[in-house]
Amino acid sequence: MSEDCDRKALTNRAVAASIAVASTHCITVNEPKILADAYSVRVHLQPAPIVVRVSTLTPILRYPIASWLLRELAVSEFWRQKRSRCSTKRPFAVWCTQSR
Repeated sequence: MSEDCDRKALTNRAVAASIAVASTHCITVNEPKILADAYSVRVHLQPAPIVVRVSTLTPILRYPIASWLLRELAVSEFWRQKRSRCSTKRPFAVWCTQSR
């Protein structure tokens, strides 16, 4: 039971972090919707057409996390350039550290 509570708390923190970062970029989030919750939490920041991914368990599995995330950003940028007809924004990452 404790594991379920910890998982829920981790998910809630991920959603709160995504809303906080969106707010610093002047993005209003009325109703965040969790799309997936596995090794990372994916949240649709409704009503904005933005989906974010917050790494939760990924840092435990992918160490060091910074180099892994930089590689993911490079892949995202590659696909963004390949599909230049899309109106996607340049991907970016925000690294946050929190005390537990």
